[in-house]
Amino acid sequence: MLITDFDGTLYRGSCPFLFRGIANADLMVALCLLSVFKTKRFFRLLLGMFKLRRLERRLRREYGTGKMTLSDAEEQMVRFFVAHILAHGEKTDIDRAARIISGLCYKAAWRCFGVLKVRCDFVIVSKSFEFLLAKVSQRASWHGIEMGYYGNKAGDSDLPPLQGSVRVKADKRVRLQALLASRSYKKAIVIGDTEDDIAMRDAAVEVLGKPNVVFICMNAKDKKIIGVADQSFTSWQAAGAYLEHIFT
Repeated sequence: MLITDFDGTLYRGSCPFLFRGIANADLMVALCLLSVFKTKRFFRLLLGMFKLRRLERRLRREYGTGKMTLSDAEEQMVRFFVAHILAHGEKTDIDRAARIISGLCYKAAWRCFGVLKVRCDFVIVSKSFEFLLAKVSQRASWHGIEMGYYGNKAGDSDLPPLQGSVRVKADKRVRLQALLASRSYKKAIVIGDTEDDIAMRDAAVEVLGKPNVVFICMNAKDKKIIGVADQSFTSWQAAGAYLEHIFT
């Protein structure tokens, strides 16, 4: 089985240099553009965007100084996003925005998966919203790839996370353990880009054993993941060549 993170890993985004492959950033911009002629909604979204940017800067500083974990910082940002961005978007606009940005994945990743599709199963485990991952799964089917997904089940930010929702690092670990334990997989490839994805590697090792798990770092966002990865790549072309080699 091949398990991949989404943001920054499979998802390239509209401007990797600026948004670092964070799908919510593109989703936010798309919702603003779709609401440009709905004055009140547009300015509410715009205000939410500026507040979220300010919150991100503060949380990144706290993460950088060790005062907060990456997982906790991202959870706060997601809760804010639900309350101040999604809450002001129309359902039709959210659906349209998700459909648009679902096309911003790395094309080389689809080519890589297309070569491997007869040899393994694919699943996304991510803190991105499931309504977006559903659109990505549809895109994958256009390439003849069946791709499962587990993500953040968007809900009221003031309520506890919905059951089965992937919101923090521990959720990734629990979801992957349950997935691997429920089927007769013998080997796993785990692909991620931040320290939170190490939890998926650890879950796979616990279920299958270290010799049966390959952990790949794609477009690393921090030093921790580079330190524990079996392989590190900055392009899906290079990763694809490596994956084809180990599957032959």
